[in-house]
Amino acid sequence: MRRDKGFTLIELAIVLVIIGIIIGMVLKGQDLIQNARLKKFINEVRRYELPMWICVDKLQTFPGDTDKDGLIDADPLANTCYTNTSQSPTSHTVSIGGSSWYIYYGYGNDGTNPNRNVMVICVSDDCQTTFGDTELEYALALDTSFDGSEGPNSGIIIGATAVDDPTAGTANVVADGISHTTSTTWTGLTNIVAIIYYFDKKP
Repeated sequence: MRRDKGFTLIELAIVLVIIGIIIGMVLKGQDLIQNARLKKFINEVRRYELPMWICVDKLQTFPGDTDKDGLIDADPLANTCYTNTSQSPTSHTVSIGGSSWYIYYGYGNDGTNPNRNVMVICVSDDCQTTFGDTELEYALALDTSFDGSEGPNSGIIIGATAVDDPTAGTANVVADGISHTTSTTWTGLTNIVAIIYYFDKKP
């Protein structure tokens, strides 16, 4: 009787190599997708910053600085210069990879230094939800892009452990109540509720 033959070692090796190549391609594809999302996140932050400086060039003041003291105390998205600037954001929400980010303007600091104009980037509309590992990866990418090797406790990109709720008042801005993290690395943090971008002056 004829006996059925199984796979030879060479055939098994070829199959394993092909499987390995496929897995590698899938993982590489996932990396490319995530890198694209991180780049989009960085570009979105820049898109929110650009109209602020365009209005400064036109009006010599930031949109939302209602009392002309140099600090943003009202929502720039309600300012005519801001809304008339080409490609200005029309809401505080940015969607990336199925996740929502919330970008606000305002002013504040760590409680010991003078107030600075800031952009506040959160994962919930009230800025009270802590970041998970995925959100921390976005924070690290933004910090690396804007600050180089700076950590979350220095430079113009800072991790915040507490901020005011921007939805609590009528101004729709974050004012004063910002607490900086003391950590030197983003990895493993469990108490970050916002990324603070000091786009005007360093803290």
